[in-house]
Amino acid sequence: MDSIKVFKDNSKEKLRLEAAAKLITAETGLKCDVKDIMFDAGQNWMWTTLVVTKDTTCIGSYQALYPKRHELIVYGEINDFMEAVAGVITDTNNKK
Repeated sequence: MDSIKVFKDNSKEKLRLEAAAKLITAETGLKCDVKDIMFDAGQNWMWTTLVVTKDTTCIGSYQALYPKRHELIVYGEINDFMEAVAGVITDTNNKK
């Protein structure tokens, strides 16, 4: 998948992820940030994705996207973007 990579600051892709993070934070009350993290630690593979933090420690943090939703947020049309964000919001609210 083309979206599994690290995006540069101010790139269209990173700005779309930042917009999604703001919507998720506003709707869930949990902090959602755009971060460059390991996609697969065993392969040393980094990507830029969304990380939700449930509390003030890293222990309560998790990756909010799986590859298909990530691709829809980064490259999809507006309806795809909103559907993917809505899915993350639902999943995040269910994990509270």
